[in-house]
Amino acid sequence: MSRGRNGLAAVLGKPGICYLAAVAVIGVMNALDVFDHETMFYLCLTATLPMSLFTPALLFHVVAPLLHVLRMPDPAVQFLVDFGYAFVGGVLNVLLFLGARALAREWCSAQRAARAARAAR
Repeated sequence: MSRGRNGLAAVLGKPGICYLAAVAVIGVMNALDVFDHETMFYLCLTATLPMSLFTPALLFHVVAPLLHVLRMPDPAVQFLVDFGYAFVGGVLNVLLFLGARALAREWCSAQRAARAARAAR
């Protein structure tokens, strides 16, 4: 059996794991009203840009109504939406980064293959 790195840590690395931990802490602080709403709004917004531009619409227009339909109590819905504003934005940022990195690697490998084919002629 190989001793290579597997799982989430292998994909994200230490910076990615630390970033997700940070946005989880910010999400909990937002949900527990540690600071006033305006301060937390700007903190969550800057910590999770660019995906924080789309996360509120997803949470307030899709997730929150669905949780109300499932008869979840209002305080629980509010906690999940406040926590999710930071954490979901952070997870979407990580997915965006991983997708961009995969596209860049694919493009670079295609360019290398094309150069090698031209050199072989």
